[in-house]
Amino acid sequence: MQQYMRQAATSSHILNGLTFYLPPHATDPYFTDVVGNVSTSHFRPGRQPSATSRMPVPAALEMSPRYPLLGGWTYNFTLGYNLPLATSLRVGRDGKHVLAVPFFTPVKDVAIDQVETRISLPEGATCV
Repeated sequence: MQQYMRQAATSSHILNGLTFYLPPHATDPYFTDVVGNVSTSHFRPGRQPSATSRMPVPAALEMSPRYPLLGGWTYNFTLGYNLPLATSLRVGRDGKHVLAVPFFTPVKDVAIDQVETRISLPEGATCV
């Protein structure tokens, strides 16, 4: 799953980093900007509910843009990650497969002007 976002820091503050909370089963995250791979990131895998904790813990991707963003600046980037099919796909009562995935990863206290979401389905799959 990939999320392409056009993001702007809209206040007079400086934005040095962002934290994205991803689904608990998210793996292989990547973060790129127009120039290429941004290496200043840290990924913390999530956890599913257990016997001691009933709440899942989301995965977290902390990243820093190439340069601090000042209020009103725009920063274009791509955030992507993989999800196991078993956590997102179920068979409905009518026998059709239903894919349920988050279409957007919200970012706290940041204005987002435009989001483009792309999902790659296996060959032969159709959307209804």
